[in-house]
Amino acid sequence: MPASPPAERDVSPQAPRIAVRVLATAEIVLILGLIFLVIWVVEPLGLPWLDLTLRAIIGVLLLGSPWLHHDSFDRLGLRLGNFWTAMAGVLPISLVAAGVAIGAGLFLDSIDPPRSVPVALAEYFAWAIAQQFALQSVVLRRLEDMGLRGGAPLAAAALFSLVHAPNPGLLILTFLGGLLWCSTFRRNPNLVAVALSHAILAVVIVSTLPPETTGGYRIGPAYLK
Repeated sequence: MPASPPAERDVSPQAPRIAVRVLATAEIVLILGLIFLVIWVVEPLGLPWLDLTLRAIIGVLLLGSPWLHHDSFDRLGLRLGNFWTAMAGVLPISLVAAGVAIGAGLFLDSIDPPRSVPVALAEYFAWAIAQQFALQSVVLRRLEDMGLRGGAPLAAAALFSLVHAPNPGLLILTFLGGLLWCSTFRRNPNLVAVALSHAILAVVIVSTLPPETTGGYRIGPAYLK
């Protein structure tokens, strides 16, 4: 009798997809867990060496995640070809929000512009590009890899807002801003466009609204004090 052919391995096409989802979930839990650890435990304890160490680990995780998932520059939003398309998606709502903030500042007599607007914009842009990379290029993309797809912008905005707890003003502002930036980025991924919107709105808000609205941009136990 001819020998029976060896049994083929039962490899489900779903296996790689499940592995990616598990990895993406683990990355988000680890990154956010470390961020909350720094904000709520390490900073209040006043341990600068541990603070610096954990921040370095978070930075490595944020930079390593796109490499681990083989994300292209286009998927990360590191591109220029769609800049104006992305700006067209984010600019109108940004201008309306800025107008509302300026109107509120005039009504409350709380307008206090920075000494140098270009310097303030440059400083906020540097911080905004780092935050938007973490939010868009890592968290949003990993949420998509988890299978959320259309719900990823809402989930990313909620997580971005939660990081700013328990400051009520920042909870609201970061959720609305995060939803705008994530929705725009998902349609037209461009990191510079969303970072510019972030920087402009941050400068306008801090220059127009009363300090009580943003709580001095303090979060965690620093806000409670």
